[in-house]
Amino acid sequence: MARVGKIDFGLDGFGEEVVKKTTLTLHGKLKLYEAARRGGIGTPVDTGVLIGAWQMKMDSPGQGRVFNSLEYAEPVITGENLPPSWGGKYRTKQGTEPNYHESILEEVIQQDVPKIIKDVRRRRS
Repeated sequence: MARVGKIDFGLDGFGEEVVKKTTLTLHGKLKLYEAARRGGIGTPVDTGVLIGAWQMKMDSPGQGRVFNSLEYAEPVITGENLPPSWGGKYRTKQGTEPNYHESILEEVIQQDVPKIIKDVRRRRS
């Protein structure tokens, strides 16, 4: 039973299952989608270290997190805190879009979450 303060929502694990499956889906797409194959929407791959470093953690039953803790992940993924060697310009060999992870998250929200909810409901009935 999900509880917020003193309010019981009676989700009986439904919400938690949806959050976990959604987190798994986002994690899988960030590890799978390569920028060069998707018009800049995906993780740029040179050696494969960055795409292999995506991690997933369930912070609580109702909250999941996907992250990449490599030292150079932030500039490559978001285009922020660029190293001096980049001369103030965001660039990757594959033409990656800055903040591409947000586009992938939006895809998961719009396309995958409705399917996940339907699947969880079907299996619980």
